[in-house]
Amino acid sequence: MSDVPPKLAEFHRRLRDNDPSFVLLDLSWKKIGDIDMQHLAIALQSNSSLIELNLNQNQIREAGARHLSEVLQFNSSLTSLGLRMNQIRKTGAQHLATALQFNSSLTELGLSYNQIGDAGAQHLATALRSNSSLTELYLGGNQIGEAGAQYLATALRSNSSLIVLRLNGNLIGNTGAQHLAMALQFNSSLTSLDLICNRIEDIGAQHLGTALQFNSSLTELNLSGNRIGNVGMKHLAIALRSNSSLIVLRLNGNLIGNTGAQHLAVSLQSNSSLMKLDLSNNQIGDIGVQYLSQALQFNSSLGFLDASSNPLHYETRNSLYEIVHRNFKNNKLRSLTLQDILLRYR
Repeated sequence: MSDVPPKLAEFHRRLRDNDPSFVLLDLSWKKIGDIDMQHLAIALQSNSSLIELNLNQNQIREAGARHLSEVLQFNSSLTSLGLRMNQIRKTGAQHLATALQFNSSLTELGLSYNQIGDAGAQHLATALRSNSSLTELYLGGNQIGEAGAQYLATALRSNSSLIVLRLNGNLIGNTGAQHLAMALQFNSSLTSLDLICNRIEDIGAQHLGTALQFNSSLTELNLSGNRIGNVGMKHLAIALRSNSSLIVLRLNGNLIGNTGAQHLAVSLQSNSSLMKLDLSNNQIGDIGVQYLSQALQFNSSLGFLDASSNPLHYETRNSLYEIVHRNFKNNKLRSLTLQDILLRYR
């Protein structure tokens, strides 16, 4: 091979020397391409110290992903790999999926904005059926549609290690939501599911609501930026009456109005697990907030509620926040837990 590029020389030397203090390598925004990846892969072959490798926002394509994949099949130290905003596409995803079937150390893989599509999701789903180490998978903005969601949902039925799945900014729609909802009825490991901006409507929310009545592991569900209206909110609200695991529910940027807020208010009177609720940027007016305020007189668990950017009068909004603040102050145990959640999800 040609000489190592100057921008990689020092990193390459420390990797090959297996420097025990060299545990984090951040190469984001360094214009790393496929040839650069080949050099790094060679250095990583003999390295057993590096734990985290950040290659976000570079120029890595399918060939670079292949070089990385060949190393991952044998590497046992790397736990976090960031490849956000590269150009690995479906073939690159296939290479990495092959590595995941052999690798047992990687716990976090970031592949958002790589144009992997449904085919790439299928390859990764195949890997998830046998991989038992990966706990966090980030697939936002990858043009994944309902077919890709179905592949991933099938894998989730048998996978018992994945904890966090981010599918924000994809195209899964109502059918994709239905596939994932079915999987959630069987999966007991996933705690956080991100479905921001996925064209999910009321029917998709209904499927997810049904899943929440059976699932007892999910603690965070993000449905922001979708097309969920009052009917969808009704189904999610019904689920909250029996679900006791969900702690964070994000619904900002939907189409929820006063009727949806009323359905939610009924459920909040009996729900004792939800601690953070985001209803910002919807269509909830003063009447809807009055329903919520009345419900919170009986609820002591909700410590954070965002109703900003709704058509509310100043006095109505302040009255609601005063009630939520009271809940937060009056329950010290939940307040401590809530602080942890706010830090984790900010």
